[in-house]
Amino acid sequence: MKISIKRATAFIVFLFAFPVASFAVINVNDTGLLNTADTAGLPTRDDISIVTGNVINALFGFLGSLFLLLIIAGGIMWMTAAGSEDQIRKAKSMITAAIIGLAVVLLSYTIAKIIGGILGNI
Repeated sequence: MKISIKRATAFIVFLFAFPVASFAVINVNDTGLLNTADTAGLPTRDDISIVTGNVINALFGFLGSLFLLLIIAGGIMWMTAAGSEDQIRKAKSMITAAIIGLAVVLLSYTIAKIIGGILGNI
């Protein structure tokens, strides 16, 4: 069974985007829900910084999964190259691009965490 890149990408986007889009908003007048949310450590207001932090964390999770898929695809391409120098070159290029992408993602994650730590919200 061959899975297309578009289907795999759509599945991963759905997997990570759906929970972000389904955050519940707590009714401010309901003290029982507010107490429960406080006990659970959940945000009790629809603060833009909290939502932004959640979206950024979900995005980094998606990009990490994309890196893993690219490394696996490059490895499979390399293993099935059967000595073809062109296929091996493409596989090495894919793996190198994935590693560079991971470095960029990790650097941006570090910057986002530093800025979030300064702002105190992420």
